[in-house]
Amino acid sequence: MSRRRNAEVFDFKDITESKRHALSCCIIARDEEDSIERAIASVRDLADEVIVVDTGSGDGTCDLARRGGARVVRIPWRRDFSEARNRAIAEASGAWVLVLDADEELAPFTREAFRELVAEHPRAAFSMRQVTYTRSTAGYGLLPAGSEQAEHCFMCDQVRLFPKDDRLRYRGRVHESIEGSLAEAGVPVIATGRTIHHYGRLAPSGRVPRKYDAYVSRGGEEIEVGPNDARYVYELAALLFEAKEFTEAITHAGRGLALEPDNWEFLNIQGMARLAMGDLAGAERSLRLAIELNASIPELYNNIGVVLMEHKQARGALRFLEQGLELCGGNVPMSANAARACLSLGMYEKALQHITDSLSGDPFLPRSHALHAEILYRSGDHRGAEEALGRIQFLSGTSLDIYLRVIHLYTRMGMVDAAEAVLGRSARDYPDHDGILYLSAKISELKGEDGRALSLYRSLVRRSPGNADLRNALGCVCERLGRLEEALVSFERAKEIEPANPSIEMNIGIVKDRLGMTEEAEAHLAGAIAMGERTGAGYNALGCHYAGRGEYLEALRCFGRAVEMEPRNMQFRTNLGMACRKVDPMMRKRGEAAGPEPIDGSLTPSR
Repeated sequence: MSRRRNAEVFDFKDITESKRHALSCCIIARDEEDSIERAIASVRDLADEVIVVDTGSGDGTCDLARRGGARVVRIPWRRDFSEARNRAIAEASGAWVLVLDADEELAPFTREAFRELVAEHPRAAFSMRQVTYTRSTAGYGLLPAGSEQAEHCFMCDQVRLFPKDDRLRYRGRVHESIEGSLAEAGVPVIATGRTIHHYGRLAPSGRVPRKYDAYVSRGGEEIEVGPNDARYVYELAALLFEAKEFTEAITHAGRGLALEPDNWEFLNIQGMARLAMGDLAGAERSLRLAIELNASIPELYNNIGVVLMEHKQARGALRFLEQGLELCGGNVPMSANAARACLSLGMYEKALQHITDSLSGDPFLPRSHALHAEILYRSGDHRGAEEALGRIQFLSGTSLDIYLRVIHLYTRMGMVDAAEAVLGRSARDYPDHDGILYLSAKISELKGEDGRALSLYRSLVRRSPGNADLRNALGCVCERLGRLEEALVSFERAKEIEPANPSIEMNIGIVKDRLGMTEEAEAHLAGAIAMGERTGAGYNALGCHYAGRGEYLEALRCFGRAVEMEPRNMQFRTNLGMACRKVDPMMRKRGEAAGPEPIDGSLTPSR
């Protein structure tokens, strides 16, 4: 019996049709191991080939791409996104090119739908709707996302599908675009209504620094495509802001305003950039103008609240922050900022409400727990403060300022062992950092080792002479050691750096009081309270001043206010009791002077 060989008969027309509809998906990538598989999987049933041009990954991106069926081409990174795009296109063998990013996912798109599309428009290019998901609460064209992954998104149409044609190439080293070559080649663009999901803004990415690197490599010249397109200008301004090039960000936001004078988002970038540069007045002007243009954006109220807090205008800040909270119905960072404003105003009950709201939204933020502890401590609930501090989880990379706050609180609560334990954790996260020396000096103060603290602070001031906090801390140690002239010099230099800092103002008053400069001392102490030092320490220091001058009724009022603010502070209670004993005989004598003697010589201002 002869064996019959099965043969498949191919139709030449089918082969020609297949080549005519062959689709190459081109992806550029670098260190995208968390997302590259998703991107490739989204086009597996559509594309005839997937090409990944890798520009220098140091992770598993290339291996994962090959495992997903892609062909990987590795090229050096030459600070040019268009070069990478065009290399991917050059590698494509299909008649059509689909462009995707490694942090994107193409929504379901069948091969049949693709063929119908290109059959209907055989000489066209096609745009798709890119939906970028973000955790930001403000940004260019921000919309509700309706997604479990993110609350907000923004959308834009981009050409992503076009014929393989040597004339069609990307331009622009930073914000690359193919639209210019399409126009020159006379290729029309058809909107498809198809969607590409972009997840890159939901996690830290190396793209921002690479885009900035590409920008600065050309000396900041106009290298983006579409310089008169407001979106491109916004993206570049936002890029520069993220790269901390604040002057350039302000300049490009200004260009955006020239294109769209009513666009609040450019004013927001300018405001935040000016805040970062320390131009508080300019930041406030920009943000107030932004609110005039669009009073419905909660983020703007938060941002101007932050600016006013930096201005030491806590009451005005709180008004804006609470307006923002009313607009958005609750926001973790905004609630925390409102709590901070209430704390500075001595509104402890309201501060607790706001920080509780913040923690209910996100119970895993060390910064919020530290603020909660500070509010509880300042309201006299030391046990509650200790419990709040105990709930802080010091994850790797916890910011140094959190460690500083926690150390300060433990220091004020007299908890040496706990403070030293936090110091050990901070040293692991920030080895050889000046901040660790600062924390060590604080611990030395707590342990009564003022000589060692003095040496550490002097060393730190030599390294950072423009740091007001260091000069203030050095002055406090000098004052305790009786080096009053040196303390005054240190405080006054700190004030030159931060003239509106009420704690520094208070410390100048304390030292001048000890030096016998009583009239100047009173002006500084009262000025500190007026500037925002409405704390137990501030009122106690002013009370000590009045007591030293024999003005016991005024001292009594100040000590009483100090105890109201920190009812568990035994030093304040002792001073209040002594003032009461001095005032009582005065009241019995119906106003006769009791004499200007000091109150048992034991009144000491505490900071």
